[in-house]
Amino acid sequence: MQFIGQNVKWYREHKRLTQQEVADTLNTTLGRVKTYESGAAIPPVEILINIATWIDVSIDALIKVKLSEKNYLKLKKETEKENSLFSKLKALEQRVCDLEMKIKK
Repeated sequence: MQFIGQNVKWYREHKRLTQQEVADTLNTTLGRVKTYESGAAIPPVEILINIATWIDVSIDALIKVKLSEKNYLKLKKETEKENSLFSKLKALEQRVCDLEMKIKK
């Protein structure tokens, strides 16, 4: 959980957003955003998911990697690949279920 606050702050500054705009985006309060950025509090899972989605990186990267201009695009591409593979896996799983249903008939 080492880098969450630093990453929220880095991304917010990278996008030139205020803490209030981040709070509005994440459906939380300004006070909460301040505590996340300062490291005084760790966001609950629901907010972690929202943050990772907003930043467009995996939760794993959000927690374990200190974001920077240099590594952000690489992490974003990795997340896009993971999401694409996950979507393909879900589609394949659905096809298997459909085939199983046909076999049962």
